[in-house]
Amino acid sequence: MPVRIVFVHACLLSFVEKDLDILCFGHRVRDLHFRELQDICALVCGTKRTDLTFFWFGKLHAFFAVTFSGVLGENAVVVGRCDVCLKSRREVAT
Repeated sequence: MPVRIVFVHACLLSFVEKDLDILCFGHRVRDLHFRELQDICALVCGTKRTDLTFFWFGKLHAFFAVTFSGVLGENAVVVGRCDVCLKSRREVAT
């Protein structure tokens, strides 16, 4: 049985779209473009109806997704890029 996944992103960049395509091959994936706080309802509904919440970058949409996944007892995966983390560390250090 395929895993039901809600794929949450703030922007469908090329590398994010590649992950979406990979997950769609063999799983039931719902693409959710999180734009503003008005999308929280769609995020909660998507999390309730899936086995896994998958999202790119640890921003506001990721905060809500992890929170709702935890409350509902669902799994969540956060994906980010190393260069983004390294840049943030350099900015903090200066």
